[in-house]
Amino acid sequence: MPEHCEWCRNKLTPEEIAYPARGGTVGAVCDSCYRKEYEYECCWCGYFEDCDQQKLLVVTEPVPAQGGTVQPGVYRILQSPCHAGNCLESWLLGSAIRRLCDLPGDLEPDPDYPAGYLCRDCQQRVNDQLHAEWVARTRGPIVF
Repeated sequence: MPEHCEWCRNKLTPEEIAYPARGGTVGAVCDSCYRKEYEYECCWCGYFEDCDQQKLLVVTEPVPAQGGTVQPGVYRILQSPCHAGNCLESWLLGSAIRRLCDLPGDLEPDPDYPAGYLCRDCQQRVNDQLHAEWVARTRGPIVF
């Protein structure tokens, strides 16, 4: 039974040793390495989610994009990857995202990251907000 993470070589916890099987990994991998490779942290609530659940991108300050700048707001990811970069800089691929709405009022941006992803629950909160706004616009008062 391995006692060290096969990626970072740190000592595994008893729980990591007891449950080494991880989707897509070979051998024992610590929680930290697993999160770095297979999960992301929701920029709204801080919950960790599997990377394949990334459907909405939150941009909290203007960021470089292919052919211009992406302004703050919530964007639907149309194709993945939605960003590119090199060792010095990164940018969004404007054709891979579509703006949905402004930033939610109760979202507190992380000053270290100008963009991030939402977990499934927070994605649902944004979808509910968009639906409520659509209903309010389309089912306003009837005037004769």
